[in-house]
Amino acid sequence: MFKYLTLIFLIFSIFCFSQTDSSAEKSIQKLIKLEKKDEISNSDIDTMLELVRLFSPERPDEALSHLERIKGFIEINDYQDGLLDYCFNILKIYRIKTEVPKAEKIIAEINKENDLTKKNRVSMQYLLADIANYKKEFDKSLQIAKRALPDAVTTFQKASLNYVIAGNYTETGDNKEALFYSLKALELYKSSNDDKNISLIYNLMSVIYQQIKNFEKAKYYGKLSLYYAEKINSLNNILDTYSNLVVSYRGLNEIDSAKYIFNKIIETATRFDRPYTIAQARMNMGNLYSDEKDYKNALEQFKISLDLCHQYKINEGVLYNYINLGAIYVTQKNFEAASIAYDSAVYYAEKVNAPPYITSNIYDGYTNLYEGLGNYKKALENHRIMDSLIADTNLIQSKKEIAEIQAKYDSALKDAEIERINNEYLTKKNESRFIFFIGVIVLLITGFVISFLFYRNKKLRQLYARNMEIIKTLNFSSYVESKITNPEENNNLKKIFDDILVSLEKEKIYQNPDLTVNDMANKISSNQKYVSSAIATYANTNFNNLVNFYRITEAKRLIASQEYRTLNEIMYASGFNSRTPFYNAFSKYTGMSPKQFKDISQSIAPDPLVGINPKGN
Repeated sequence: MFKYLTLIFLIFSIFCFSQTDSSAEKSIQKLIKLEKKDEISNSDIDTMLELVRLFSPERPDEALSHLERIKGFIEINDYQDGLLDYCFNILKIYRIKTEVPKAEKIIAEINKENDLTKKNRVSMQYLLADIANYKKEFDKSLQIAKRALPDAVTTFQKASLNYVIAGNYTETGDNKEALFYSLKALELYKSSNDDKNISLIYNLMSVIYQQIKNFEKAKYYGKLSLYYAEKINSLNNILDTYSNLVVSYRGLNEIDSAKYIFNKIIETATRFDRPYTIAQARMNMGNLYSDEKDYKNALEQFKISLDLCHQYKINEGVLYNYINLGAIYVTQKNFEAASIAYDSAVYYAEKVNAPPYITSNIYDGYTNLYEGLGNYKKALENHRIMDSLIADTNLIQSKKEIAEIQAKYDSALKDAEIERINNEYLTKKNESRFIFFIGVIVLLITGFVISFLFYRNKKLRQLYARNMEIIKTLNFSSYVESKITNPEENNNLKKIFDDILVSLEKEKIYQNPDLTVNDMANKISSNQKYVSSAIATYANTNFNNLVNFYRITEAKRLIASQEYRTLNEIMYASGFNSRTPFYNAFSKYTGMSPKQFKDISQSIAPDPLVGINPKGN
């Protein structure tokens, strides 16, 4: 039985899924509304193309009609990126209609008539390579992709072209080259964390290992593909990978696991209306029944798959079903039915331009057919044809070459892992050194800050004590007596200054925030000139400084007595009406801020010697 079926259905399962009727209608109505706008922007074009992509599987002809109108908008705006998306939509729709040559003609004309940027030119070459691959023109597809690869601009373009090249080599059975380019694409997709395409690459690598019958490796890469597909919740990728895993489990004779996955595929594909996936799964299930020699159920599965492939024009699927049906008919000795099946397989092999390694299965079937009929001459002729198409030595060589590539890749991964571990060790070592260094710096800074705070606190307490001493020992009268050198000459100014001190110390007129020299002169029945002269002579300062000195002295007393709760209350009680002058004056006369003075004051018991009633004398 023919086992390697996943790759053939990949294009159909990716491109041929549809919306529900209601969803498609909503997309169309949104599109029509956009088309009626007076001015169409590039953003509008992007939205239109996305809407077409959504409903085109359900209504391909209607989608083509809208694309023609969208193309007009693209040409008016000279929007190259939109033109590329238009081409992708065209190819998708004509694939659904199985009329890819029409898409090829449209895309080739656009490529010829437009002076594309380097990036868009590479994308166009990717499309043409993809079309050639679809038409089984693998050499042409390889030529286009390889010519475009050196000009690829983005990581995604480089990865996608490597993927196309790998797919072509897989189709032709050149598994060594297929694996080589798959690994290149894988590294590029990994570098951009493209989980969707990482899943596709692992799935392709699984197919490669299936072709050389290394089913253990095929299962390993299939599970990796499933991991990434489930990570992004991509239904297409999940179904494709499930279908591939069925083949791997079958090759390992793990029939129960294969049947379990088969049932999941059928259930999911039926729920989401994916006939292409169902056709593939039915064929794989037929092979499982064949392995168990349950030919009745195997024939039933192959015929269901064959009908679906005919209905949806999946010619490759038709080919493989005929090969499988022929093998069962030979086993049942229904040689007439087997001959018809193999003759039909030859027709479809020519129609799809099947590669030699696939065609060889038909002639292997003919060999068994003629042996069963006893026609050993024809059996030998067909065996020779099969042998000329693909020899066992090719498979052995392919296995050896792939093992070498895999070994190099695994070695590179190990080297990369060792380098990663070493880098992590060095990083952790450097981090430890850095943390130690930072720790030392932090300890030094902390020690310095603590020492500074201790030193500052000590100095502040000394300042506080000195200020409190000033409050207790302040005596302007004795200071004035020491300044008198000529009693007769200074008698008048001395009397004025005494009156000033009485007004300040007894009557506390400094508590008036608007107090002026003129107010003081009026208070003591003098004039502004004599007041200023008396203060300058006996206090060696000016009026404002003398008043502020008394105000700050009062503020210190109030703070020390702890009779007021807030500094604002103390500020107003001592004769200031705003914060800035209060703080500036306090710092000037005490060497401390009001808050620092208050904090130290609160850390010790109130001094009864400085307690006063702010409202009394």
